Amino acid sequence: LAGGRLADRGAARTVLGNHDLNLIAAWRGVVAAKKKDLTQPILDAPDAGVLMDWLRRQPLLLRPDPHSVLVHAGLPPCWHVTEAQGYAREVEAVLAGPLAALDDFLAHMYGNSPDQWETSLSGLPRLRLITNYLTRMRLTEAGGRLELAYKAGLEGPYPPGFRPWFEWPVLPPRTERVFFGHWAALLGV
Repeated sequence: LAGGRLADRGAARTVLGNHDLNLIAAWRGVVAAKKKDLTQPILDAPDAGVLMDWLRRQPLLLRPDPHSVLVHAGLPPCWHVTEAQGYAREVEAVLAGPLAALDDFLAHMYGNSPDQWETSLSGLPRLRLITNYLTRMRLTEAGGRLELAYKAGLEGPYPPGFRPWFEWPVLPPRTERVFFGHWAALLGV
C-alpha cells in the first residue's frame, strides 16, 4: 500500500497496463490467476480488496505536464493526445465504477477485434479497442489498424503494411513526448 500513499501525496504516478487489467480480472473472478504471473499472493493478501480497489482507480493515460504523455503501450497514429485522454477516461470510468459494470467490461475485455478505430464504435467493442490501443499495441497500419500478434523487436520483419505505432506520421505532428513501456523486446531503446 506504500505505492498508494506515495500516489496520494503526488510523489508517484502510474498508468494501468495489460497485466494490471488481467490482475483486476483475476480478482473479480473473470479469469483464473496464472501461476506464471506470480500474482496469487496479491489476491490472497488480507488487504487484497483495498489494493485492488486502489489499482482499478488508476489512469490509463497521464499528462504529467503539457509536454508529456505517459501510457502503457502507446498512442495510435489516428488519435491526437486530447482525443486519447477522452477515450482513456471512458474506460477509466468503467474500471472505477460499479462492480457490475466492471465485471461486464472485464468479461468482454479480451479479444483482438475490433482492430480499427471508428468514432461510431460504441459499447463494449469501443471500450475493448481503446483498451487494446493503450495497453497492448505495438504495430499498426497508417490508419491505426492494430496487429496484436507481433511481439519481436524493431528488427522485424513486420507483417505487410504494419510498423511500430510511433513510426507513423501524425497530422498535425504531436508536440508531446510519449512515454511508454509495454514493448519489452525494445529493451528500453
